[in-house]
Amino acid sequence: MGQIYKNIYKYVPRLGKIEGSLVEIGASRPGDDQSTQYLYDLSKQLGIDFVTCDINFQRVRDLNDQRIPAVCDKGEDFLSVYEPKISIAYLDNFDWNWHPMATDDWTLDQIKEYRDKYNVEMTNVYSQAAHVHQTVLVEAKTADNSIICIDDTWFQSTWDTYQGKGAAAVPYLLAKGYTVLETTNGRDGTYGIILGRFKHG
Repeated sequence: MGQIYKNIYKYVPRLGKIEGSLVEIGASRPGDDQSTQYLYDLSKQLGIDFVTCDINFQRVRDLNDQRIPAVCDKGEDFLSVYEPKISIAYLDNFDWNWHPMATDDWTLDQIKEYRDKYNVEMTNVYSQAAHVHQTVLVEAKTADNSIICIDDTWFQSTWDTYQGKGAAAVPYLLAKGYTVLETTNGRDGTYGIILGRFKHG
């Protein structure tokens, strides 16, 4: 977990005239990193549309009550029908199990919630699958200049590969012409990656 999204602003000037919206997949929860509020505020500063998508109906209702645009759906289902161009995307849904061999009790509760409420098996492989699926959908809808940020993703130098939620998504984006703008490895308590593709400007 981390707050890599707070560094997106550093690369906004490279977008030039922003042609698309800011989309978050996986809304923040009360008491956590507050990415949704931060990104909503950023969208207002940039004068662009914002929407967050989350599978939890109560969270979506609470955000809408705060007048923050939110949609209740699976990220990939939402992105399949989302029509506007995307200039900035933040993917932080489908939680990552940091201790699969000794899973914490609260994570076990979350696994049960995913299964009972959403008919989703919360495993790390499925988390990676969801993120690469969403990344494929996002990339196809991006404006000419775009930034994609993925939480809980880091470069494992020992194996020379990416790990975490975006382990499959990062190579896909690299193949599509994105470059890594910034990544963290946990030393500062955060994990995440920011990639960009700038065709002009």
